[in-house]
Order: sequence, then C-alpha cells, then structure tokens
Amino acid sequence: MKKILFLALFVLLIVSTNLTAQFGFGGSQVTVAQARTMRDESPVTLVGHIVRHIRGDYFLFRDDSGEIRIEIEPRRWGGLNVGPNDLVEITGEVDRNFIFPTYIEVRSIRLVQ
Repeated sequence: MKKILFLALFVLLIVSTNLTAQFGFGGSQVTVAQARTMRDESPVTLVGHIVRHIRGDYFLFRDDSGEIRIEIEPRRWGGLNVGPNDLVEITGEVDRNFIFPTYIEVRSIRLVQ
C-alpha cells in the first residue's frame, strides 16, 4: 500500500510540474506583436524596456516589435529600480477585454544582464 501511495504521489508531482511549466506564469517568450494576438489569460514572457509610467500601476513596455501597456502592482517590483534604458524580462498573462486595449498583467519582473 505504501509503495502504491508513493508511486501515485510521484506521478502526481511529475504531472503537476509539467502542467506548471506548460500553463503556468512562465509562459513562452514572445514579442509584443505576438502578445497582442494571443488569447485572454495566455501566459507570456517578454523582454524589452519599460519606457514610461502611464498612471497608477500602468506602464508602457517596448520591444523591437512594438509597444504594449503593462500593469505592475507595487508588490511585484521586489525593490527593483528600473529606467528606460534597462533591459527587463517580464512574466505574466495577457489581459484582453472589449473596453480597453490588450495589456499584460505582470507577475514577475527581473533585470536582464
């Protein structure tokens, strides 16, 4: 019985790890142009520059393919100080609706060295 339980837990761990990698917030690295065409709540990773503060938690993000609005809640910054010349990697999800343009809800941000 213990062996079956251990095996079941092991399989569950492997499956959950694969699902997290596939569908979690560590989405595929895409460009701004690609992110604009993706479905709502698609996980994405983008690399580029935060070029300007719009208002509140909203910023303008730019890569070689274009610009998109991003939302970064204060707790997501983790003490980072980022300027327009800093290359950053943001991970989050696409947020689409009928009222506002598509934007990225950022889950994590880091400087790229």
